[in-house]
Amino acid sequence: MVVQPSIEEHEALLKRVKALEEENKRLRNEKKETSRSPLEVELQPKTRDRKASRNSWIDIYNENTTLHKTKKLFGQKVEADDSLEWRVKWGQRGVGVSSLVGLICFLAGQHIALNVFSALGLIFYCMIYCKNFSFVIAKRLLRETRVVIIIILSLCNLVIDVARPSRSLSPILGLMYMLLVSVFLFLDAVKVKSRVFVMVVGIIFVLANISSIYSLIFGDSSQGVILLKYTVQGNEYTFMKRSTKRSIFVQVMLFSLNGIYILLKDKNQELMIFAKGNVYRETGTTSKEVKDKQYSDKIEFENVV
Repeated sequence: MVVQPSIEEHEALLKRVKALEEENKRLRNEKKETSRSPLEVELQPKTRDRKASRNSWIDIYNENTTLHKTKKLFGQKVEADDSLEWRVKWGQRGVGVSSLVGLICFLAGQHIALNVFSALGLIFYCMIYCKNFSFVIAKRLLRETRVVIIIILSLCNLVIDVARPSRSLSPILGLMYMLLVSVFLFLDAVKVKSRVFVMVVGIIFVLANISSIYSLIFGDSSQGVILLKYTVQGNEYTFMKRSTKRSIFVQVMLFSLNGIYILLKDKNQELMIFAKGNVYRETGTTSKEVKDKQYSDKIEFENVV
């Protein structure tokens, strides 16, 4: 005997069938989406309006110039306080403006104005370096032979300008050059900085050396000035200031070439500029994964303090 279902049971069965059909359709769509090849995904047309394109350029600019309150410093997330962010932000802008004006004064031969803006730039440098300098990385850089040689050469240039000044401002210019060299060498030790700031310092360093080399080859700078004269076994020897300073600037540039190359290549600022063998600032080794335990412990302790 066949029992006919009631109207309520029939309607419930129809609803259940419809739910199963919708579920089955949803599962087929999900399977179709997951089975799509990466090539098909890449070939899909991407529509971006003008506003989105403009925002993307703004994001790229902010990524290269602005600072973030939470930054990953040497493999650790560190909270950057508002005072540090403010000092670094305006310090970098001040360095850029004072360096540009100082460079114009240098090319125009206005040495007094050059010293004024160099001193102003030094104040902005101090703003950036205050509580933003890693002595652990600085000590690591001082183990590099070329870093030590460049520092000694800049010190020799200062001694020459003090002992045999071409003009009254020569000792000050020699001191400014030594400070510029030190700032460039220890850029790796600055914890929070933008790539634009690093590039500006690198460009100023290169232009200062090239300009000095040019004036000592084609100009009349230190022409005929005797730096040192001595006699050995009846033979008289003479060191000229012009040739000695030219040799110093040339050697500084030659020892800095690899660092300048790394500066241009390393867009993410992961490598130490003057460390031999492409050493990562985060690990202290030539590998991004393998860490130098002693180096990492010192960095961690320094960030905590």
